[in-house]
Amino acid sequence: MNEIPVAVPSADPDVIVIPWQIAPGGSHVARMKFTSYAFSESGLPSELWVTFKAQQTKKGLRPETTYVYKSTEHGMLRAVFERMTIAEHPGELIWSELIRPGVPVQGPL
Repeated sequence: MNEIPVAVPSADPDVIVIPWQIAPGGSHVARMKFTSYAFSESGLPSELWVTFKAQQTKKGLRPETTYVYKSTEHGMLRAVFERMTIAEHPGELIWSELIRPGVPVQGPL
């Protein structure tokens, strides 16, 4: 992933959808996608979906897990997503740009 992905058409022209992007092989992130409701009258927060790879732990295999970060700061969330798509280790951005600042998260799903 060396270029920023482009949106695909959605059923609602005011909703921007960027489909799943595969993370670099060395990352603990498997893939991520972005949905923006910035131009929608729905008032919904934009969503950054992140799926982490399955991982072997001392307790056994932890399955693949998906989390959804949601924010009405649409531009901020999209900027984080775009940086994640070109980062060597997108998980580092999740911590510094989403978890530490307290962006609401839903999951694991």
